[in-house]
Amino acid sequence: MIRIPVRLHFAISGNPESVPGRTVAVNDHGALIICARVFPGGTRLEVENEQNRRIQKGRVVRAPKLTELGFEVPVEFDDVIPGFWGIAFPPADWQPCKD
Repeated sequence: MIRIPVRLHFAISGNPESVPGRTVAVNDHGALIICARVFPGGTRLEVENEQNRRIQKGRVVRAPKLTELGFEVPVEFDDVIPGFWGIAFPPADWQPCKD
């Protein structure tokens, strides 16, 4: 689990709103985010990484799942964004050491 504080920015009927959240899992393509609000699949939003203030546009991939911590919102970025989370991911061909 990777907990990075985020803010989700979105508009309802043209009115801008935002809600806080935190990540559960991240990658260069998006994140799984826990927040207190449910978003229908396909909802357009912006994810703000509160650690570095970077913002990336994306969409909710499917309906969120309710958990005891809140709603798990799966978000896919419009573009692949290496470095957005400030984490270095291993290369795709990386293999663990064998003892």
